Amino acid sequence: MSKQPLTFLSLPLESRLDIYRHALVNKERMGGRFSRSMVQYQIMIDVRKSREEMTMTPALLRTTKQIYHEALPILYGENEFMVDKAKMILDWLQQIGPVSVTLLTSLRIFPHAVYSETGKGLFGVREDPNYTGPTWCALLNKLAADATGLRHVFVYLDAEPGSGHYGAGKDLNFVRALGKMKVSGSMKIEGFFGTEWPRYLEGKVGMSVWDEQSCSEDMLRLLRKYQRGTRNSIP
Repeated sequence: MSKQPLTFLSLPLESRLDIYRHALVNKERMGGRFSRSMVQYQIMIDVRKSREEMTMTPALLRTTKQIYHEALPILYGENEFMVDKAKMILDWLQQIGPVSVTLLTSLRIFPHAVYSETGKGLFGVREDPNYTGPTWCALLNKLAADATGLRHVFVYLDAEPGSGHYGAGKDLNFVRALGKMKVSGSMKIEGFFGTEWPRYLEGKVGMSVWDEQSCSEDMLRLLRKYQRGTRNSIP
């Protein structure tokens, strides 16, 4: 009796999942070729012009329906994604589809220091939507509504006050939208933000979001300077 040929799908599910992780999870081996230590790096989302490249989905997921359904949760659930351009990420969420959005578990959010609360610059000129308050709030509201599997969210609020760039840290609409997000594990904020932001977010998400003890004295000094005049700016 001839034996059935061994195929990928005839492997045990556990073995297939290990192969998916090796191919799809963004990790690098540290400490030399024989080290078993692995460090995970965030994935920078790059929406390209080619439609085939717009979902970030590797060719592996396009082989069979079974592989697609087995590997999709690993791609979106076991990677950490960097969110730094609001319009680009909104487009990306649209491309990957609602099922994939529910599988996202870990985000690192970096609103740029060059941030426009209104979306309009001098003389009414429209700003780049990747860096405007209305687009960022639309993105956070979409994540709050659709990214129901989030476990970890880290937010760094950049600013360059000396250059007149105050970032998102004084935009009350931004922090209100951030407070709507559903996060089951941890939410952490760092950088430059209004005085009442940590208390407000803790009340909304039900967990501590900022650790003053983790900040250097220099960083705390800069933050306190940034926060002058924000005490009455309550979300």
